[in-house]
Amino acid sequence: MDKKILMAVLLAATLLITNAFWLVNYQGLSLDNSKLQDLADAKDTELSTLNGQITLLQAQQSTLTAQYQSLQADYASLSDLNSELQGDYDNLTIQYLALQSNQSLVYGQLLDLQANYSLLYDEYADLQSAYSSLEGEKNSLQAQYDELLDQYELLSGQYQDLQDQFLLLQNQYQNLSVSYNAVNQQLSYLNMVRLDSLDLDYYITIREDYGGAIFNQDKVDFCAQLSKHDRAAYYWPVADSTYYDITGYHRYYAAFATQLSVLNLVGVKGTDSAAVEISKILSFIDGNITFQYDMYDRYFAPTETLSSGTGDCDDFSILASSMFEMMGIQSAIAYFQNSYGGAHAMVLVHLPDLGGYGYYYYSDLTSLGLASGKWIIIEPQTLIQNQDDSSWFSQWIIEVAAET
Repeated sequence: MDKKILMAVLLAATLLITNAFWLVNYQGLSLDNSKLQDLADAKDTELSTLNGQITLLQAQQSTLTAQYQSLQADYASLSDLNSELQGDYDNLTIQYLALQSNQSLVYGQLLDLQANYSLLYDEYADLQSAYSSLEGEKNSLQAQYDELLDQYELLSGQYQDLQDQFLLLQNQYQNLSVSYNAVNQQLSYLNMVRLDSLDLDYYITIREDYGGAIFNQDKVDFCAQLSKHDRAAYYWPVADSTYYDITGYHRYYAAFATQLSVLNLVGVKGTDSAAVEISKILSFIDGNITFQYDMYDRYFAPTETLSSGTGDCDDFSILASSMFEMMGIQSAIAYFQNSYGGAHAMVLVHLPDLGGYGYYYYSDLTSLGLASGKWIIIEPQTLIQNQDDSSWFSQWIIEVAAET
């Protein structure tokens, strides 16, 4: 902008000098008019030309003056703009200085970062080397892992086969264990109820000396005595004395102990109701005693029936009545007949009811020598839930009975 102003000033000065030059020439020409008169005519044309040029220059001067004024206005405007730009320049200078200061700070930080970068690069190089080493170890371990995985899959298959075999053997073992426990329990039970030859001889002697009854009442009385004897009642002193001399203990005590052990195995408890006790005892008899006919009509004591595991209706009745009595249930053995001439022995229990089970009963049997009150018929060869079988019980007519 300063260059444009300078050029305008120079142009104006040139015009002024030119005008002055022409003015001096003109004055010289007027003073020397006499000398130039001769030349006036010759110079008129030239003067006219010069006047034209002066007019042209004046016009140019006016134009330049207008341009100069315009340039002055532009210069003033440019001066204002220059002031503004100078302010901006000063602000930018301040910002530049601040940026230089920040640049110095950032440069310092850059140097620190470069130092840290160098350190980190060295660490990276070390880590890269360690990574390469670890990568090699990883590849080696991967190969070992793949090999172990193959071995594992092989061993897993073998393990599964062994597991299947183990489960099979375990099932076999459990089955054998159940069978063993059942056999062992049965063996323990058989050892518990086993009678030796002296015991059998004792009961044979009793039957030979006291069991040859003819009348039904005598038979039922003898059955009642067998039931009571094996509950520690004292009968038949001669046979008992002989047995005691040989063994040193009484047979009726040994029989009582055997029945106590059996009742413990049956699981009856003093807190059970009479119906529950009867149910448990009948279930035990049903599972352990098998019906078997006699060649001759003989009667076996409870422990004999337990030992052999078989018996006929009177043997079932003697055993059941004895076990009922040991649990405090007043019982009797009774003989029955039917219209076909058949005879049968069953048990009677002196109870008001049979719990929730159905049953057949007699309201009074004092005429047969039993205590007054209700006597319920129990078939010892079946379970408690079958004691109301009308097709079976309705055919029998009681003949004789004896409390046990």
